[in-house]
Amino acid sequence: MRSWVLRLCACQVLGRRSFLERSQLREAVVTWERNVSARTELTNEFGNISEWDISAMSNMSGVFAGLESFNEDLTAWQTSQVTDMSFLFAGASSFNRSLSSWSTSKVTTMRAMFYNATAYNQPLRSWVTTAVIDMSYMFYGAHRFNQPLDTWNTQRVTDMSYMFCGASAFDQPLCMWTTSAVQNMSGMFEDAWAYNNNYERGLGYKFLSEKSTTKAFGWDTSSVTDMSSMFKGARSFNRPIGRWVTSAVTSMRSMFSGATAFDHLLMHWDVSRVTDMSFMFEGASSFKQPLFLWNTSAVQNMTSMFQDAKFFNHALSSWNVSAVRDMRGMFRRALSYNQPLDLWDTAKVTDMTGMFQGAMAFNQRIGNWDTSRVTSMGSMFLDASTFNQAIGSWCVSAVVDLSRMFSRAASFNQRLPWDTRAVKNFSSMFEEAWTFNEPVESWNTTAAVDMRSMFCFADRFNQPLSTWNTSSVTDMSFMFAGAPAFDQPLSTWDTASVKNMSGMFFHAWSFNQPLESWNTASVTDMSRMFACAADFNQPIGSWHTSSVTNISGMFQRAGRFNQPLSSWNTSAVRDMTDIFSKAFSFDQSLSPWHVAQAVGAKTVLKDGGFGSCRRLGMFKSWDLDFSYEHLPHIGCAGCGDGAPCPDHGLACLQKMCVPMVQGFLELGRADWSSDEQIFAGKVGFRACAKLCRDSQQCTGFLLRSDDGCLQLRGQMPRYILEGKVMGDLAYWKQTCSTLSCPACWATGADVPYGTEVNEATCCECADDHMVQDWMSAPVLKCMPCPAGHQPLENRSGCRLCRAGYVAPRGSSQCKPCFPNFVPSQTQESCVACPKNMYAFAEDVVCRSCKFPYVFLNGGCIWWHWPVIVAGLLVLLGLLRKTASSMKKRRWRKLRERLGKVESIMRGLEWELWDEQPDTVDRYVTILEALDVSAAEVFEKMANIRAAQSLRSGVSLRYLLSSDFARLASDRTGERNPTFNRMKETFWLQGDPIGQSIICPRDGRLGCALVDWLPRADRREQTHYLSWTWMYTLDKLRSALEMFASSCMESHLVFFYMCFFVNNQFRIIRDGSVSGSQDLEHTFRQNLTRTGHVVAVLDTWHEPIYLTRIWTVYEQFVACTLQVPVTFVMPQASMASLQLKILQGEVGLKEVTDSVCNVNSAMAEAWDSRDEAKVKATIQDTVGFEYVNRHVRKAMLQWIGTVVREQFQNLVDQAQERSRQELGDRSPFTV
Repeated sequence: MRSWVLRLCACQVLGRRSFLERSQLREAVVTWERNVSARTELTNEFGNISEWDISAMSNMSGVFAGLESFNEDLTAWQTSQVTDMSFLFAGASSFNRSLSSWSTSKVTTMRAMFYNATAYNQPLRSWVTTAVIDMSYMFYGAHRFNQPLDTWNTQRVTDMSYMFCGASAFDQPLCMWTTSAVQNMSGMFEDAWAYNNNYERGLGYKFLSEKSTTKAFGWDTSSVTDMSSMFKGARSFNRPIGRWVTSAVTSMRSMFSGATAFDHLLMHWDVSRVTDMSFMFEGASSFKQPLFLWNTSAVQNMTSMFQDAKFFNHALSSWNVSAVRDMRGMFRRALSYNQPLDLWDTAKVTDMTGMFQGAMAFNQRIGNWDTSRVTSMGSMFLDASTFNQAIGSWCVSAVVDLSRMFSRAASFNQRLPWDTRAVKNFSSMFEEAWTFNEPVESWNTTAAVDMRSMFCFADRFNQPLSTWNTSSVTDMSFMFAGAPAFDQPLSTWDTASVKNMSGMFFHAWSFNQPLESWNTASVTDMSRMFACAADFNQPIGSWHTSSVTNISGMFQRAGRFNQPLSSWNTSAVRDMTDIFSKAFSFDQSLSPWHVAQAVGAKTVLKDGGFGSCRRLGMFKSWDLDFSYEHLPHIGCAGCGDGAPCPDHGLACLQKMCVPMVQGFLELGRADWSSDEQIFAGKVGFRACAKLCRDSQQCTGFLLRSDDGCLQLRGQMPRYILEGKVMGDLAYWKQTCSTLSCPACWATGADVPYGTEVNEATCCECADDHMVQDWMSAPVLKCMPCPAGHQPLENRSGCRLCRAGYVAPRGSSQCKPCFPNFVPSQTQESCVACPKNMYAFAEDVVCRSCKFPYVFLNGGCIWWHWPVIVAGLLVLLGLLRKTASSMKKRRWRKLRERLGKVESIMRGLEWELWDEQPDTVDRYVTILEALDVSAAEVFEKMANIRAAQSLRSGVSLRYLLSSDFARLASDRTGERNPTFNRMKETFWLQGDPIGQSIICPRDGRLGCALVDWLPRADRREQTHYLSWTWMYTLDKLRSALEMFASSCMESHLVFFYMCFFVNNQFRIIRDGSVSGSQDLEHTFRQNLTRTGHVVAVLDTWHEPIYLTRIWTVYEQFVACTLQVPVTFVMPQASMASLQLKILQGEVGLKEVTDSVCNVNSAMAEAWDSRDEAKVKATIQDTVGFEYVNRHVRKAMLQWIGTVVREQFQNLVDQAQERSRQELGDRSPFTV
């Protein structure tokens, strides 16, 4: 015998053991499932698993949990003592056996009972659930389950959270459930894709014996505190739940998230305790209902509340958001939303990330918002293509993140004088903000770390940024990429921390500002930095590039760039692919570069505008593994005998032009015949060249592949042009003694050691105001400098006079202007300042005195203004404080006024039901005091009267009154007329009722009968009366008397009765409309609004009721909407029915055959237009047979109820007689 059997606590029942403890049953079940060989032993001990005795067990929690293959028959198990079935079949993914025979009357928890039981789909309707308290997670992930549960008694259940979560097939009616004790409904229908409270399957009828007035899906939710995720992902759900009591709910997070079909009115919900509305309508793409009445004063979180609610566009300005802290993504991709929000109090909000992202219609004033606590505004207006409102007054001193805030905000162009001291992330802030071009130079960027793509593709932006503190910025990649207008000085920026400059000026066509002062020691990526920067041509040869690993495409298509870069340290570069691709102007020697370790080095020699001699020198220096025959135009020109080298970057050596690099002749790889070589360390080209220049004895140097520097003293190295000689990279020191000055040039003084040596340093023009024209090579000549320029110190060219200086054409030096004079536009001469303007020496423009300064004796004075200025500042501060206080007071009063107006209008609506002579004047006076004009009041009253007219019903009291009977008799001349007869006399004779009364609905003479009634007999409809005009007055009144006798509050019953409610003056007399003109309004809206149908049958035997298309259709619609129906008949007909029932089977068959004789295809209506319209609606939707079947079902259920009541009455009478007989036989009876 196995050990588990030995441990089993069991008792003998008919020779077999029974289970007493949960652990023992669990062990036995697992053994049965996973050890087939042990089943014989278990069968001998306990019988087959289908016969196991568990009748004494109370706890079955998790017995079959995780048994993925289990699918045994458990029908015979006795569960009458079980109280805990939690997790019973959790994870039993194959189980799908009937359990309808189980007794569950004592079970208190069914938590997660079928959790992820993915195959289960068996009837459970017979279960008794009166003791169950916890049903949370019960069908979680039960993908196939779709069985009726409408009979379950849930009156004690407190937790239904995630009950049908992931039950994607479930769609059964649950509107009959009692939910008054439920506290938690979170996630109840999450991802229940099919769920829509399947009205087609449930009748939803309430009968005369039932006093409930439950409406469709009319759950009692008064105890529920958590509705979070309740319908999340329930993409089919779209039922009216607007009358739910939500006063206790604290969380509605994600309640309708992804409920793509839902679109019902929720405006009247009490949300005063709700603190979390985040994601509430996120992805509810059909929702477009007003919510302005909600009290949101307790809400703290509105994150993504309307995200992707693409049709929502209702006013929310009345909401109290003073407690809200998080508005992230609130209107993200709410494509239609564009409503005023300027009254919102946002003082506590800390996060507005993505709030209006993708809200393409939004463009409202929100500049008055208090944003002093907001820390993130990232992506706030991303893709908000219409938004362009002034928000410059916002306080952003706490904001850390402004990334993508206005990215693709195509219309935005407003001033933003913000305090950005705390902002760390500016990345993509104005990316593709095509219109933006406002000054931001005043921003404090001390804390900034990330500026990547900040102005990327900001087409119009061109504002000064030189004052920005960029000392902490690490990423400037693509910062001005695609900013074609930008061209502002940036030389003052501190770039010591920047690591990434890739694409920084990519496609910045206009940019051409000095950047040589930048500290690039930390930069690792410069790829595409100046690619397609068509105008850029500034010296950057002094940049520290020892950390750079990527320079691919850096100057690609930079059409004008041609600056020396030979001193760059490229030892860390790993990729230089296409660095000078199509940079046709670039022609500088790069021989000192380290390229062996870099990808794309070979392409450098083929790209750019390199001269053939430089290309050859670089080829020799780099020692690349390919033949120079593959290079275009490689070779150096000859020189000497009066033929100079083609340009100033080449020197003539042994009648051959060789490249010059920082004063040294570049010899490529060569052998050196020198008696003395001094190792100076691994210092690289730049330092090695400087050491050689500073030494009188140094005649050149060798640069080894490891950056080792050998200072040389001796003869020139052996230099062979053809082929390549293996050796180190050789440079020969150029001196003035090796050069001869051209004719008409004067020989200059000796060049100090350490100075670059070339023709410009060794030779000079004879006249001190002339300079060498290097651009005219090979024909060399001296020429005067143009106006506003002076010769360079070495006479190699001209340079622009610095600001404030002038020089006439051919001048040898620039001179400053005298005070009160400034340079002309060409800097050729000085011009006097206009009157009342002045200038100091070296000023560029004339100055004017700005308040509080005044002009006096050629300058500005200020000493008499300080007191005035101080006073003005104090006054300004007081004025601003007062204005702010008044503004807040106005907003508060406006909100209070709107609230009062709304409250008064509700009171007016209520009083108009019982309008008194002074009602209108009294409310006009009250509302005029709140700045509402009399015209507005009258307009609102007209709208209220029209709405009340449509919702008004006739009282039960009036229908049963002698007044109505007398009116019918007087008009028709008959004691008991039919309603068809009354129709003729009420509206077709010479004095139609209501002809002199203006109809509130259309403002024309001729009103509905309900508007003609005394006010006490017309109120808002509570019941829908289903009847036919062929009835006589007495028959209808008798049936309604039966209804009144069973109705506890009959004085509060007001019927929607078409005879009274429809404007028969228009239908019968004018013929302008028909009763079927709007079936959706006539039935569905009226039925769901009233929530209860009273159906008047004339008799049970071949009733006229079932031959009229209107009444048949009314029954069908009520059935599909699950609106409760109360059937009544005249007293005589009811008595006849009761007698027929007492006949037994024969009588019941006769009754059922009669009431089931429904044929909607043959049913009729008084107006042929109505008959055709209703039948067409049926035929185009569900068909006649479908309608017939539903109505038959309703009639049978009604007959069943009558039978039950009849026999219950007989039983009660028998018991009463028995008690009386016992009383008569008592010896104490007197």
